[in-house]
Amino acid sequence: MDGRPSPEGGGSLQPRNGMPRPIMTYDHSSRHSPGIRIAPSEASTLPWWLLYVCFVIYGSLVPLDFHPRSWDQAWEMFRHIRLLDVGTQGRADWVANGVLYVPVGFLTATLFTRFKTSRTLVLALIGSLLFSFTLAVAIEFSQLFFPSRTVSINDVIAEFFGSILGAVFAARWSGRFRSFLSTLMGNPDRLVVHLLKAYAIGYIAFSLFPYDFLVSASELEWKLHSDGWGWLAAAEPARGSIALSLAKLFAETFAVAPLGLILCQLTTGRRPWSHTRAFLSGAALGLIVEIAQFFIVSGISQGLSVLTRAMGIYLGALLWRHRTRLRSPRLAIRFRRFGLPMSILYLIALAAANGWFDHRRVGIGSAMNAFDGIHFLPFYYHYYTTEQAALLSLVSVCLMYAPIGILAWAYRNPPGLAMLAATLLAGFMETGKLLLE
Repeated sequence: MDGRPSPEGGGSLQPRNGMPRPIMTYDHSSRHSPGIRIAPSEASTLPWWLLYVCFVIYGSLVPLDFHPRSWDQAWEMFRHIRLLDVGTQGRADWVANGVLYVPVGFLTATLFTRFKTSRTLVLALIGSLLFSFTLAVAIEFSQLFFPSRTVSINDVIAEFFGSILGAVFAARWSGRFRSFLSTLMGNPDRLVVHLLKAYAIGYIAFSLFPYDFLVSASELEWKLHSDGWGWLAAAEPARGSIALSLAKLFAETFAVAPLGLILCQLTTGRRPWSHTRAFLSGAALGLIVEIAQFFIVSGISQGLSVLTRAMGIYLGALLWRHRTRLRSPRLAIRFRRFGLPMSILYLIALAAANGWFDHRRVGIGSAMNAFDGIHFLPFYYHYYTTEQAALLSLVSVCLMYAPIGILAWAYRNPPGLAMLAATLLAGFMETGKLLLE
């Protein structure tokens, strides 16, 4: 977005340096004309749509083990695909297929509903659903040429429902999405607020993923006797190393801190948040999330997570109270002042999170044998694990190397240098794993 609207929403903008500033297409007068829907920004959704569709196609065909078939044979097999009994453990995979297509329906409908009247909105939504359905069927058919992939009516149904849900979301919130994109691309004044709101939505969605809720009394009884919950700590995540368990608890705490900032920002001008109020609000949020995760088949519910979320909201409220001290220039100076010790501590923590201190070393010969068996295809290993574990792996790896970007910003280095440093460090850490038993 190149210019900001006037307070009246649609009038001419004041010139600057003798040059007229562009007029934004959003017009508040459309509120009084229910038949017209005007896009609030010029930010293009097309690159995001194209990128995500390519991701869906690629992710649906990994590990790319292509086996040629004749067209007649493939069509005959496709005509006889069955409705499978996925069971409790397979429900997460089924639901994840539907979740995967929610952005497809949303982004496609957002493309088609731009500058549409309410009369043609229905036709635009139908067009987006036809594309989403066609994509789903085409991918399922293509998977017949990749025997490692499972083709079933279950997947098609889930993908259809996901596409419909995404289109419904677009009919209601596509304007806000375009506004967020325009802010992301050229309006830094509202960027932090929009990012915090998007983060809050993403946090709740991530906390309940993959949405494989318990649906029967027998499943509830199974959950009660499983290792997926505990009054203090669940037995299942406690099986890992101590360093990794502590890292997860710290990550839970810091992940909730932005929500504390949001709560304080939304209640600006009202009664300030006390330490007790912030802590109790975080505990209430943690209790709600943990109870919800208890009713998820693959969810992990534990009392410690209630405490970490309480500490996270408290931390966010504390940061909001001292926000004047956290201005970018002053914060960057502090990072530079303690850059060296922080970098050393970060490298030690990163090595611990990658298991360097928990496993015995092996020789070069064993390392070379392990290297020969590595598949370098992106997302290859994510196919052989659960959707929840795959998503958690991706997010955790991103967070592991986020401090490099923060330090690069503090030292005023370009983003490209931060990306290069993170790539080299990640390569070093992953190579070091070859020397571990």
